[in-house]
Amino acid sequence: MNGSNGMNGSMSTNGATAKGDAMGTVPAATPKFTDSPEQAAVIQAPSYEDVVVVAGAGSGKTYTMTRRIITLIDQGISPEKILGLTFTRKAASELLSRVSAVVTRNQAGRGTRVAFLKPEVSTYDAFFQTIVRQYGLLVGFGSGNIFRRLNREAPIGAIRRSIRDTMSARSHGMRASGLEDYFADLMREAHVLDTDQGLEAVHGAEPLRLYTSSYSGCYFFAWDSSLPFSAVLCALNIEGNLNRFAAVSSWLERNARIGALPTEDTVTRAEAAQIDFALLENPALIALKPDDRFGAILDPNREDGIQAASRLADIAADFRREVAESTKDNVLEGDSGADGGSEWVYRQTMSRLLRSLRLPYRFDVDFRCDLSDGEVAIGFTSAGVSMMPFTRYDVSRRAWIDLTDVERTRMSVDYNLRVGLMMAALSFGADPNVKRVSMHIDSIGLEEAVAEQDSAISELMSEALSAFERIRTGDMRPSGSKAAPKDGDYHGDPARPVTPRTTDISSESIDSDDSAGSDSVGTGDDTVDGQFEDLMKDIDFDEMAFAVPDGRADDDDASMRDDASDKTEYDTYLDDDDDDPMAQLRKNPTVRNLVTVTFTRDEFRH
Repeated sequence: MNGSNGMNGSMSTNGATAKGDAMGTVPAATPKFTDSPEQAAVIQAPSYEDVVVVAGAGSGKTYTMTRRIITLIDQGISPEKILGLTFTRKAASELLSRVSAVVTRNQAGRGTRVAFLKPEVSTYDAFFQTIVRQYGLLVGFGSGNIFRRLNREAPIGAIRRSIRDTMSARSHGMRASGLEDYFADLMREAHVLDTDQGLEAVHGAEPLRLYTSSYSGCYFFAWDSSLPFSAVLCALNIEGNLNRFAAVSSWLERNARIGALPTEDTVTRAEAAQIDFALLENPALIALKPDDRFGAILDPNREDGIQAASRLADIAADFRREVAESTKDNVLEGDSGADGGSEWVYRQTMSRLLRSLRLPYRFDVDFRCDLSDGEVAIGFTSAGVSMMPFTRYDVSRRAWIDLTDVERTRMSVDYNLRVGLMMAALSFGADPNVKRVSMHIDSIGLEEAVAEQDSAISELMSEALSAFERIRTGDMRPSGSKAAPKDGDYHGDPARPVTPRTTDISSESIDSDDSAGSDSVGTGDDTVDGQFEDLMKDIDFDEMAFAVPDGRADDDDASMRDDASDKTEYDTYLDDDDDDPMAQLRKNPTVRNLVTVTFTRDEFRH
């Protein structure tokens, strides 16, 4: 029925008539309701029948819903089994207050006082959010539930709870998507579940903070400078695997848009792993955004990455023209090049495109250009071997296999070269004057720094254990070092017996010693004191401290003055660090160049 013609409910109070609207008011006095025929048909409809009502604004929808709910309660329907949904919170609140007031008044008129269980009245959004929170695992919301947690909760806790929910769903026979299973695999590989990585919460606060780049949409962690290198390396692994998971999810969404398979609803754990590896082998496929029109092939045997890189060059050329058009007032006179290009436009285009690259592993990049000569130099930090996967799914064997160190090294090299090719493609597309791009691939040295620290810690622990062992056994001789005794010279070690000099021994002393020994037994302290006294006999300490060998005084003084004048306090500190294992723990990672590759436009075209 059409509510615009007959859904205008009215109520009369003391002769005054007011039309009910969507948010109609409740008079203070008890009103006498007069329902229109259409409203009465809705209100009095049997509870077991479905009624569809079409009503416009101001036709009395809230009034009719209120009367309908009250009638159902009067017919014996339990209030908790009644659901009322509105579009606004204000309408929901007013609807519930009206129902509560009328039901309470009716009970008072009948002389009954029964606990009133209110019906469920809320907005559409609030109701379905409740369904998602309560039954999300049963429905299987997949990556959406994981992403919501990452955006709202501390990252390590959110990841662990997501994995726990997936495992709980599986154990109770509930549905979990293959993408959720692969997410758990990625996080286990990054050691998120380990509690000894230095990433645990302290007083409820985790050391890592997760952000999303406004340019690329990639995840990245932030942390304090006090975080150890090993924990930083673990955080980078987690960060990279999170971005790999997001890339696979984005690709599955693309498939759903264009009607391709698999999608998140149908993907298996093995298929998700294959997509992940295909995107690692050819990161250009999703570097800027999944292009629905670009028919990319996730098969390394059929797609070598050149098509995707060429597509990046086309995107850069289109974006350059947009930048040139939008910033033409900022370009200096005489600074324009062919096809509207210029140094300024090129730098703006490249900076925006490089910031927008969607890559799993974080990178720092810098570039220099001289368009008059067609030269461009780009330097970026690489993804190390420790970032690469440890396992992969073998389609032929239908099994998961471990990757060797050689395979992971090869994968790291291929990935970094692919990224370099992508940046070169963007550079060629950003300006037609670019003829040659020199690509410098650097390492931040974090993996090397962690390895050096581990070696230094092992050395310190070894020395400490050796010292404890000497203390336990009573062998206080120094361990092997540069100052260790050589050629039988024990440097006054009290643990070593001192052989008396023959010139100081006489037959009388021997006889006296023998007789003394037969009458009494000396204590250990007396023995050590006697040995020390014998050792220090006839030694002139002043002569030892100030005597200089003949013929060496002038030379030594001169060399000492020269060394003192040339050597700074920092040099002395570094010299001391050469033999100090603790020095490795104080060093910062050092950026070093791994390889330099040059791309030319002619080679790129072919």
